[in-house]
Amino acid sequence: MGGAKTARFGKIPGIDLFKFTIWEKRKQCNDCGIHTKIFAGISGSKVDGAYSIVVSGHYTDDYDHGYTLMYTGTGGRAKFNEAGKRTMFGKQIEDQTFEHPHNQALFVS
Repeated sequence: MGGAKTARFGKIPGIDLFKFTIWEKRKQCNDCGIHTKIFAGISGSKVDGAYSIVVSGHYTDDYDHGYTLMYTGTGGRAKFNEAGKRTMFGKQIEDQTFEHPHNQALFVS
């Protein structure tokens, strides 16, 4: 699959956005230019908006039914577990807000 690794709106060379495709790993999305962030679920900026989102399954309110999805945004998770160790997927301890720059990208879109 082709593609540029720059975040943008519109057609990506070599990618048929209307063909149902599943990427098993986020790195594959990055490699072909679909989603430029490796860890973050929202790719974009608070100025231009969100170019793409990835539904990770780590938020209980998110769902993906193929043609429709619910995406709750990012943030509100504990950064450390009970043992004090840094974690990527901590417990949800507060609401997501539009103060987070990735959520601002969603708001603009």
